[in-house]
Amino acid sequence: FDIEMDAEITVETNPETADGAKLEEFARAGVNRLSLGLQSANGRILFSIGRRHDAGDFLRAAALAQQAGIKNISADVMYGLPAQSAEDHLETLETALDAGVTHISTYALTLAEGTPLSAAAAEGAVKLPDEEAQYAMYRAGDEFLEARGFQRYEVSNYAKPGFACRHNLVYWRNRPYVGLGAAAHSCVETKDGVQRSENVSGLDEYIARASEGASPEAACTRIGRGESMFETMMLGLRMTDGVDLSAFLERYGTDAETVYAKPIERLTASNMIRFEKGRLIPTRKGLDFHNRLALEFLENELDKDVLR
Repeated sequence: FDIEMDAEITVETNPETADGAKLEEFARAGVNRLSLGLQSANGRILFSIGRRHDAGDFLRAAALAQQAGIKNISADVMYGLPAQSAEDHLETLETALDAGVTHISTYALTLAEGTPLSAAAAEGAVKLPDEEAQYAMYRAGDEFLEARGFQRYEVSNYAKPGFACRHNLVYWRNRPYVGLGAAAHSCVETKDGVQRSENVSGLDEYIARASEGASPEAACTRIGRGESMFETMMLGLRMTDGVDLSAFLERYGTDAETVYAKPIERLTASNMIRFEKGRLIPTRKGLDFHNRLALEFLENELDKDVLR
């Protein structure tokens, strides 16, 4: 592959494992963007979710990255954590900004079945904020970041001007991508349509297959035209600049306004989306309640047969 001179090359790491020597090696290898999993600046909260770092580890990792020449730094932050308040969330965002980050991803806690935290929550051993408290954290964080010059460009992502994450934009625009290595995922367009694949997750098996000249794929799925159109709408409406309607027409040979006439009409009437300069754009309400917005398009997909 030919790699563009200004390509975004990201490494994701935990704060407690990002030492100076490792970061310098990353920089020499061409890495120019670092994503650090801060989650919270509150030590008590970090302990409750099983994290091994603290705010000091995060600040140290960000400083070491900058010293190594990696200036584009992103922080992953979570809200809705055990016993967390809006003040805790804002303190975490302040810590991230103090570290000089250029990008912040903020996500609500999602409990994964089978994890210790999920079991503790089910048993009542930890108390999680209710939906109203989570929404208050989300809104407070949104106002905080925008007031400090971070632009929201996707439901959960904020960046300083010019620092939106390029590889994530590929996913949200539902464009092809290639994944290389163990457990990597790919989505490619072929003459037969869109195909998604995933490689074997075990490193030993991946190496063995590569040594034998065998495919590393563990599974491959073909995505139909209708499903691809739905995903383009659902993912595109996560972004603040929405869906480019002319690009949709060029890609699928049909108008989004025709295929999705009913949900577009309902969502426009409820002030969740709007038309602007050839794009279908989510309003702030649409971003805040994106799941409801996506459900409208999904129900439309389930109701029709024409694209199946």
